[in-house]
Amino acid sequence: SMTNSGPMSCPDHPRSYLEETTYLKPYRCDGCKMKGIRQGCRCKDCDYVLHMDCMYPSGKISPLVLPNTSFKFKKEPPPLPPCPKGPKCKAEHKRLCDACGKTVKGFVYSSDSGLDLHPRCAMLETHISIDGINFKLNKEKKPKKCHWCKLKVV
Repeated sequence: SMTNSGPMSCPDHPRSYLEETTYLKPYRCDGCKMKGIRQGCRCKDCDYVLHMDCMYPSGKISPLVLPNTSFKFKKEPPPLPPCPKGPKCKAEHKRLCDACGKTVKGFVYSSDSGLDLHPRCAMLETHISIDGINFKLNKEKKPKKCHWCKLKVV
């Protein structure tokens, strides 16, 4: 179930339309701050660019990667809860994506239970088929060999 909250606009040129663009080189999405390739939406008046998933976020989602959990779209990661060790803690606490494990620095889907997903990770399919071979997304265990190309997984 999804409710739409997009499309997004450029913060410096809110009336300027973000045009769908094909990038030949990787770019950095100004929404989620992650790398992007190929399709993106770019401001006509500056270099502001968003992934397609960041351009058209849904207000609320129940993603396939974490079913039975409701997530809300936020333009900024929610503040981290205080560290149980208190103010003396020297560790650098970061909000991490519960799908890919990388730091959340911008646009995010957050659940009331404290789970977070990058917008692109929230749209991951749990099952895909490539050249007739079926793959299942598996976060926990890594296979020894790639089922598709038969090379060792590093």
